Amino acid sequence: MHDLAGRLDLIDPVAAQAIRVIHYFDQLTTAGVGLLSLLRGAAELTGCPVGIVHSGRVLPLVIGVDGTEADAHEVPAGAHPVPGVTGASIWLERSGPAEFSDPYVIDRLAAAVSTVLSRTATSSFAGSDIALVEILVDRARSAEVRHSAAARLGLSASPVTVIVALAGAGALPPKSARLGPLKVTLSSSGAQPALLPARAAWATAASLVDLPASLDDARAALRVTAGPGELGATQIAAEDLGALALVAQHADSPRAQREIRLVERAVAARGWAENTIIALATCDSLRAAGALLGVHHSTLQQRVVLLGRLLDYSLQSMHGRLRAYLAAMLRRAHLNDW
Repeated sequence: MHDLAGRLDLIDPVAAQAIRVIHYFDQLTTAGVGLLSLLRGAAELTGCPVGIVHSGRVLPLVIGVDGTEADAHEVPAGAHPVPGVTGASIWLERSGPAEFSDPYVIDRLAAAVSTVLSRTATSSFAGSDIALVEILVDRARSAEVRHSAAARLGLSASPVTVIVALAGAGALPPKSARLGPLKVTLSSSGAQPALLPARAAWATAASLVDLPASLDDARAALRVTAGPGELGATQIAAEDLGALALVAQHADSPRAQREIRLVERAVAARGWAENTIIALATCDSLRAAGALLGVHHSTLQQRVVLLGRLLDYSLQSMHGRLRAYLAAMLRRAHLNDW
């Protein structure tokens, strides 16, 4: 599809852009993303806020270019109806003249939204765990719809644990759904889940209203878990993350990017850099860090000196090690953009 669009650029740029839009939304639909992900994708693609209204919401919803959500108090006259879904419409809030690609975006977004809303309609999907989980973690749903979905899924009102892990290719367990690259599972127990995937994170919602926020917290925690070959926890409770939750939330800020680039430079020069940084910050002594890494403490001393040169600040002090550790976590969260 990309190759075709590239060839068309020289012949018919409008057709090429239309193909890119079609391909973009087809990818999102195939990945099984939820309603908010579709709207955020459209806002990012068009560079303007995107609005939606449907029967599951009390007020219309607008998603900004930065992904933020806000209630709208009216639906514009030119709103585009969502096919097959009564009372649902979408629109672009563009302040200037329309872009030539806007009609294609609206058309493909409407089709994708129709797929999601049809999939998550409680009236026709009473037995579908996937649809019910999507409803429960969707901020766009009203409290009434969410309580109905919880009852059909067999969840108590509170507390509910939200568990997130990489989706993989296997079958979903009960009370689970795929949201993009992630598998989301809900449990009525507020305690630590008994059975977890090898790499997972979870957060507890005090009530059904808090489920979307708890999903965000669990996703943020998953972003800083350790992958294959990486040091650190592979299973994390969001409640135990503390201030590190801010790391995942701000990994894309300009200041964070400067810190990440320094760690990237160190990792590019020495593949052991990130694990060494983490070991230095989390172990009680150089000997303990060396043992964790499987190197002699004198070798680790040499690494500390070299890392100081690569990072442009010394790791001899706890301050330097803490700065490097936070930068390494920022890099991990940035790379794990789920």
